[in-house]
Amino acid sequence: MSGRFQGQTDSPLSAEGVEQAQRLARRLRDEPIQAIYSSDLVRARQTAQPIADRTGAPLYIRPQLREIDIGKWAGLTMEEIAAHYAEELEAWRQGDPHVRRGGGESYLEAQQRIVACIEDIVADHLNGQIAVVSHGGTIRALLAHVLDFSLNSLWRLQIANTSLNVLERYGDQWSVRQINDYCHLDHQI
Repeated sequence: MSGRFQGQTDSPLSAEGVEQAQRLARRLRDEPIQAIYSSDLVRARQTAQPIADRTGAPLYIRPQLREIDIGKWAGLTMEEIAAHYAEELEAWRQGDPHVRRGGGESYLEAQQRIVACIEDIVADHLNGQIAVVSHGGTIRALLAHVLDFSLNSLWRLQIANTSLNVLERYGDQWSVRQINDYCHLDHQI
């Protein structure tokens, strides 16, 4: 899908993606992970499974961890989107968090979905370490919530494939320890 917007398109990892997932799993092999939660999209499950295999932690699938639904934009290139959805594209580029790209969901709706899911997961693991495998858009939306960023600043956060984003929860407060850490890829990006 290189050069095309994926959204919730259920595509498998490329050979490079499989290698990146293996490298991430090797990096996490000694972490005391109690549980792993993954989006139900195949590319996320293929990233989560090697972590489960290496750590022995159970893997749970949550559809709420899916990437942002970009509707009819899915599978299109930027040029195709500009030709058919020019007004939506401009509003999105201006950072409007209410834009429903291609009739999908807005960043605000996606943020509400991902935050609610993470809150449920954390409630089940109050004193443990968990891993969550999701997607760039939903990770950005979660980080914007935790950092109290405006959703129209979302693209200031770069999220590489298989990057680590480490959050800690103390009572009702979140703390961010790492964002977009991909040193396990040996500068593959």
